[in-house]
Order: sequence, then C-alpha cells, then structure tokens
Amino acid sequence: MGVVNLRGEIMPIIDLRRKFGFASIETTSATVVIIVKIVCQQGKEHTVGLMVDEVSEVHNVLARDLKAVPEIGCNVDGEFVKAFATIGDMMLIILDTDGIIPSSEMTQIEKLTTATTD
Repeated sequence: MGVVNLRGEIMPIIDLRRKFGFASIETTSATVVIIVKIVCQQGKEHTVGLMVDEVSEVHNVLARDLKAVPEIGCNVDGEFVKAFATIGDMMLIILDTDGIIPSSEMTQIEKLTTATTD
C-alpha cells in the first residue's frame, strides 16, 4: 500500500486482503495496522505493517498450545499458516508472518523504502 514513518523507522504497509486475494473494501474505523517483525530467508529482520479489517481480541499463546496444521479439511492456504491454537471454544489460526512476504518481494520493498528515505 505504501510506507509510513513510525518513530523514525520507514516501514512498508501491506494490505493482507490483497495479499490473500480477497476483494478490497473501504477502510473503516475498525481497520488497523499491526506492526510485526519479519525474518527473511537470509536471516535479515524487517519491520512491516500489516493492514487488517479489524482486531477483535489479542491473546498470548504458549508454544505448547500450538497444534500442527491439518493435512485435509482446511480452507486456509497452508502457505501462510504456522499453526492452530484453541482458546476456550475458539479456534485461532496462527499466521506465519515470516512467510507472508517472500524474499523477492522484501527485496523490492527494501528498495522502495530506501528510495523514500534518500
């Protein structure tokens, strides 16, 4: 979507709707940007903003509570799913934030953010 300067750090903003192939919708007061650290295949860490429709709850999930992604019966593209977790009667999908942006795309993003700061 573009870049933003957050506390002196230039970071790209990625619309997860577009990334996952969903139709675009108008932003609302519930639309938020989640700031995450992504580690590329080369081990380099990047800070990016992921724009999502809304955040309804935030949970701390322990590693021991993560369940493997099932091989069948899942309507979610496993490429972006790291694990599942159950909290009460809710099933949570844990995204693989490192896998959302391939290294080739991150290289392009780095060029854009560098050009923005020059």
